[in-house]
Amino acid sequence: MNDVVVGVDGSPAGDRALAWAYDEAKRWAATLHVVHVREGGDAASPDEALSMAMATLPAGDAVRVEARTLSGDPAECIRAEAAKADLVVLGSHGRRGLVEALLGSVAYKLTHRAPCPVVVVRGDA
Repeated sequence: MNDVVVGVDGSPAGDRALAWAYDEAKRWAATLHVVHVREGGDAASPDEALSMAMATLPAGDAVRVEARTLSGDPAECIRAEAAKADLVVLGSHGRRGLVEALLGSVAYKLTHRAPCPVVVVRGDA
């Protein structure tokens, strides 16, 4: 395994997914690609959710971590990132609420459309 992509959104579920993906990347000596997707706006602007997620990672480990913020549909952006990955990791619940329940979650969409295996991290740590 060379590349693990994890989607983060500032939620506790996203933080759990990041921790799981980090451990998996460390286990396989893979590069961890941390992705936060904004729906609209400037993807190049500073991103508090991504910064907070990155601050939770252990310092000094041998895991190579690349982080980026993208702009657009979260499922489509993460699916595009997954094109070069061996594994995608997501949390089971983000910040969407009722609209997401009606339209389908990012995790649900990716489990059906991703070009590689998808792990959905559920529950408490």
